[in-house]
Amino acid sequence: MLTVLILIYICLRDLRFHIISNRSLFALSLSLYFISDGGLNLIYGLIALISLTILATKLSIGGGDIKLVAVLLIFGDNAFSFSNYLLISMLIGAVHLLFQLSHNRTIAGRLPLAPTIAGPMLLSLALQ
Repeated sequence: MLTVLILIYICLRDLRFHIISNRSLFALSLSLYFISDGGLNLIYGLIALISLTILATKLSIGGGDIKLVAVLLIFGDNAFSFSNYLLISMLIGAVHLLFQLSHNRTIAGRLPLAPTIAGPMLLSLALQ
């Protein structure tokens, strides 16, 4: 339950201020570690960290978003497949983009990515 609350906090803070703090990522890491079996997927986190850091300059991805992806991959559940994660993430992203378009009449500007990144993990935790 604490993990879900931390993820919701991160999403709401990113939606409002476009900031994902290191403290909230540390709290998320601790809560995910304690609910997991202690297994860490360091390779997945490292691959995501390196590849997204390289892409960050071209795609304007923020550092907090990159760290959030890395944390979720390091402590993520292997049972939740990558294809399911991408499908849910794309659906949440599409809804988020449509909301942004209807609310601001444009897609230009900064788009908070935390809801799109954390949405599949929230769903995975809710289904447990």
